[in-house]
Amino acid sequence: MSSFDNKVIVITGAAGGIGRVKAKKLADEGAKLTLVDLNLEAVEPVVKDLGLEHDRVLAVQADVSKENQVKAYVDKTLEKFGKMEGFFNNAGVEGITALKDSSS
Repeated sequence: MSSFDNKVIVITGAAGGIGRVKAKKLADEGAKLTLVDLNLEAVEPVVKDLGLEHDRVLAVQADVSKENQVKAYVDKTLEKFGKMEGFFNNAGVEGITALKDSSS
């Protein structure tokens, strides 16, 4: 028995390389997965490749830079699985931030 058996894990950026590999690893260890990506069509092959039963996987389109969309995928996860026990924050979010030199 794996420590991820029946654990509900959310993976953002699930269609990309790192997200796909992590999804495979967690699925192999028995996790139930919510796969989140900006491009839902790109997540569909990941879901298919994992070979998970419908009751073990949820694919959701979301822009993780939008608070209402984050809330929506969390709500969908809770609605489907009743809990959320892990989060793999893999989606890249660009932003402009002023950097401050604190070396002196």
